[in-house]
Amino acid sequence: MCRQHTTMLLWLLRSVRGQGFGYSPPPPNTPPPPSAFECTFTPNPSQPDIYYDLTLAEQALKTDIVLDVKNAQGGSSGKIYTRICRPPKQYGGSCPSSSCSSPPCVSEAAAVDLFVDTGQGSCAATGALNTGQWYEQTPGDPKGGAKIVFTGGDPAGGNKRQMTMVFQCNWHLDHPQGVSATEDPPLTYEVVIATSGACALAPGPLSWGWITLILFLVVVVVYFGGGGLYNYKYRGEEGLSIIPQWSSWSKLPGLVMDGCAFSWKHGSHAVRSAPRDLREWYNGRNTKELREPIAYSAATE
Repeated sequence: MCRQHTTMLLWLLRSVRGQGFGYSPPPPNTPPPPSAFECTFTPNPSQPDIYYDLTLAEQALKTDIVLDVKNAQGGSSGKIYTRICRPPKQYGGSCPSSSCSSPPCVSEAAAVDLFVDTGQGSCAATGALNTGQWYEQTPGDPKGGAKIVFTGGDPAGGNKRQMTMVFQCNWHLDHPQGVSATEDPPLTYEVVIATSGACALAPGPLSWGWITLILFLVVVVVYFGGGGLYNYKYRGEEGLSIIPQWSSWSKLPGLVMDGCAFSWKHGSHAVRSAPRDLREWYNGRNTKELREPIAYSAATE
């Protein structure tokens, strides 16, 4: 009877769990932030070991980079809101959504990389993520810096806005910082951002450790390879005797074992007798036998 009750209880428990009771709801499937282009850039495909990676710099941005825009006359052209590889968080900010005159519109900012608040209650997209193109700051110099050019911004006066994002290398800035934003000529923006991610990643010079290891391997190959070839060709050696100084190398395992046994024996004795030796030294450091030679030598000088 108890067995039947137990079986029924287990069946009920499986039924309840099968309906979802007793389990916490699964976490919502939150899609990653949109991104229309990669945060990495390899200037020269023939040199893949020289590249830029702004992924960590983008992840470090918790809020948008906001900069005051200066025009050619030194006046203000509003504020720029931007990130690096993703749309800004403030889609339009304080600007009304109806201010966007044509796509790509800030209120529909799926493809908008950055926008400018003109300071007149309106916003305008200055570029679209899907138009971003990487370039070298100094053509022909992969380590000379990188920049991104965005086009396809909101039009004004028959011309469309565009923006160039220039990156300054600063190994001390893991968190990107905006340096400047300018509009010159009109509707053409340049934003300068300083970050450690803007520094070219390239293989550095070999350390002394690697140089020592390489030289050691070269010496080993030359010693055994060249010595073995000499013994075989000119001395007619065969078998293990081809190895240079084989009679000496064959004794090495025994010598190593003897050294380990000697170290273990005397080391263990020193560890066991250390407390006693220290105690005897501490108790006898001010004895008469130690003081008399010192006093005698001082009196005779």
